[in-house]
Amino acid sequence: MISINKHSLTKVLTAVVVAVMLGGSVQAQWQARHGLTPAQYQSEFNELSQQGYRLKCVSGYVDAGSERYASLWVKESGPEWQARHGLTAAQYQQAFNDFAKQGYRLTWVSAHEASGQLHYQGIWEKKAGPEWQARHGLTADQYQQAFNDFAKQGYRLIHVYGYSDSGSARYAAIWEKSAGPAYESRHGLSAAAFQAAFNDYTGKGYVLKVISGYHVSGEDQYAAIWEKTGGPAWAARDGLPASSYQNVFDNYYYQGYQPVFLTAFTSGGSARMNGIWINTNFKASDLAAIQGEMAEALATAKIAGLSIAIAKDGRLVYAAGFGEADKENGIEMSVDHRLRIGSISKTVTAVAIFRLIEEHARFGRGQTLSLDSPVFGENGILGNKIQVPDLLAPLHDAKIRHLLEHTSGIPNGAGDPNNCSAGDLNHRIQYQLAQIKSADATSQNPLGPIPRPVGSKFDYSNLNFIILQSVIETLTGEPYEDYVSQHVFAPSGITTARLFKVGPYDPASGEAKHYLANGSYAEYGKQPPLFTCDMKPPGVGAGGWAMTAKDLLRHLADVDGEGPKEILSQDDRKSMITASPVWPTYGNGWILSSWGSCTSGWSIIQGHNGGVGGAFSDLFLMPNGMSFALIANQEAPASGFCTPVASARSAPPKKVACGGPKEPVCADEPLARLIEVLGKVSWPGYNLF
Repeated sequence: MISINKHSLTKVLTAVVVAVMLGGSVQAQWQARHGLTPAQYQSEFNELSQQGYRLKCVSGYVDAGSERYASLWVKESGPEWQARHGLTAAQYQQAFNDFAKQGYRLTWVSAHEASGQLHYQGIWEKKAGPEWQARHGLTADQYQQAFNDFAKQGYRLIHVYGYSDSGSARYAAIWEKSAGPAYESRHGLSAAAFQAAFNDYTGKGYVLKVISGYHVSGEDQYAAIWEKTGGPAWAARDGLPASSYQNVFDNYYYQGYQPVFLTAFTSGGSARMNGIWINTNFKASDLAAIQGEMAEALATAKIAGLSIAIAKDGRLVYAAGFGEADKENGIEMSVDHRLRIGSISKTVTAVAIFRLIEEHARFGRGQTLSLDSPVFGENGILGNKIQVPDLLAPLHDAKIRHLLEHTSGIPNGAGDPNNCSAGDLNHRIQYQLAQIKSADATSQNPLGPIPRPVGSKFDYSNLNFIILQSVIETLTGEPYEDYVSQHVFAPSGITTARLFKVGPYDPASGEAKHYLANGSYAEYGKQPPLFTCDMKPPGVGAGGWAMTAKDLLRHLADVDGEGPKEILSQDDRKSMITASPVWPTYGNGWILSSWGSCTSGWSIIQGHNGGVGGAFSDLFLMPNGMSFALIANQEAPASGFCTPVASARSAPPKKVACGGPKEPVCADEPLARLIEVLGKVSWPGYNLF
């Protein structure tokens, strides 16, 4: 028997612990754990109880042959309490008797099988209260009889835990002789029957209060209690595989939910999790508005899933995944999934350039660096590593600022094809430059002839930022992605960013699966040597990054001139978002002033959008202090219809054609709906960054 005492001073932390805590307006501090060995659980118990946390829920289970524990803790005052775990039936009965004599009341009981032995867990509190009764080891018939008998005596069921004992269902339960709201309880329910009961009771205004799962007769079964009571918005999940539980848990956490009930059980040798959450940070109507708009966006744009993050005045106030990260395997999108951000990568490259400018100014690293540093030729950063073709002789006058502004004279589309057989990055850039064709004033090019003077026209071209990628590698002597990770992301605490994966989909990579508009997997690397040189995404510096929506928004928050962790000086940040002299809505790697979707438009301070095979994305800061990131894992249809979203929907807006020549982009449907939500919701005051 392992005895747990809340006064133990042992302090051991484990690598497998998952701990989260909400601040601000959340009612109580809490901690949740799962996947702990018995020894790790004991250590965590000692640590958390010493910090003033009280154990609320504890479950044992077996996952892949190993015994594990899951638990939920709340930091709050209360009466003396005791807890035990890993007890045999006889030890549990002895503890029960001993604590009852000392004036303790049982508030929790659970049981599980491990290594052929039945183990019990219990929590007791030393407090007064109504009469109570507890039973354990009951068969289904015995439990039903006890339930009926106690009900006749005026007792109400407050806790039930189903478990397996040698392949048969058993039940442990607690009753109190007290008044309370109407309640319903069910046991022995299959997963389908539980879902039907859940739908029925919630439709009648009942709230799920207790749930346990157990595996008998080859199927998962559930026991549960519902109460007809009011309260905050709530959510519940049952039978979650342990492999996806953390993603679901995080999805609720970043929507402002707090766990209030947690159980785990063994299902065919693997772990399953059940949970109940409440939300005291949002109005139920606000949560419904967000969820409703995003559900409509998924359906209208015909995309698999999307992830969003929303900040108010630099504080992360909401993040969530919607739809599916992997349609084939039914994996739901989570805030933890990385997604391809496409051309928003240009903002990352731009910040990296400004970080380099600051480093050279502070530490005198190498040559003097500024926006007016030349790029090509004998005096340029790249020197003669890239031979500029005669056709593009004006490019010798290009400075870093011209590449950042898309005013270098390199035309749109010049970055394709990216021929890997041309050699390393600089030779590939040289090859791409050589593919550019001349165009006279009578051509169809609306920006005029090619070549054109540097700084004369805005022409959006990925090749500008592929060249900047080479600039970064030349100045630092290290791979572009290494410098960006260490000098752009690390100072902001961003840990999820990676160049997106090339090749067959691998869920272990942490990325969502990405889909083309026709629903097929958007895989890169099938046609070497094109597009995926060095097994990296095409146009790395222009569109190669993948990250979570919340980390993408953190990237913006740390270069918006307002936050406590700004990674650029105010002067450099101001310079970065100064508009191009020839294109007032674009600065140095950032879209400025205004942006829109479908037939609506909005004022913005800074941001960018992105599109890459299998994804589209938006990242914007608005004058009202709201900022957001939205990333989808599927291209929207190339043409179709989208619904313009007015600021107030007095009447349903008419659909308009999108995706064709001179038509709005269909992919902007989710953006339009998210923009509308921003002005409707009362956002909480906490900060989840």
